[in-house]
Amino acid sequence: GNFSGVAIDVITKSGTDKFQGSVSAYGQLGTPKGQTLTAGDLGRSWLYLEPGDDYRSYPKSNVELDLTLGGPFFSNKVWFFGALNYLNGRNKDLNWDPISWSHGRYADFKLTSTPFKNHNAWVSYHYENNNAGGFTDGSLDWDPSTAYLGFTQSHSVSSQWQWFPSTQTFLSVKFLGFWVSDRNQLPDGAPD
Repeated sequence: GNFSGVAIDVITKSGTDKFQGSVSAYGQLGTPKGQTLTAGDLGRSWLYLEPGDDYRSYPKSNVELDLTLGGPFFSNKVWFFGALNYLNGRNKDLNWDPISWSHGRYADFKLTSTPFKNHNAWVSYHYENNNAGGFTDGSLDWDPSTAYLGFTQSHSVSSQWQWFPSTQTFLSVKFLGFWVSDRNQLPDGAPD
């Protein structure tokens, strides 16, 4: 396939009986100032650039918003954690007329529990929705009419049950499942 994955287990503290959360935002608006490159700056002394050609690559705008919240469902028994993340970016790419853009939305939710003495259990869900357009594969000879769009949506569910009969022994049962919807396409009006 086109993607590879890995699941990593890390033993961490099981939760808290206090509600905790965070909100953060990052933004970069406007175009950074910089000098116009010449063919020599690109390592291509044979390349001719017209006056006004823009071979810079820079972000036009970037925004990121994050929200997290965690706490108890039932004191000393069941805890939850949730996170939301939103990304939105526009970029001017090297020797490429269309402005490339991307939107990403991510969500995580996790329940952790100690249902019985010496038992831990958790279940989590992860969601991604990524859309992008105005980009291509290629070199300095990119053809703007071949810009394409990409849409990816993925879901994953994981869970684990652990039993600790002693301080040196444990039994663990895990599950990981995911499904992905991925499609790329040329925009309307693209050449055949």
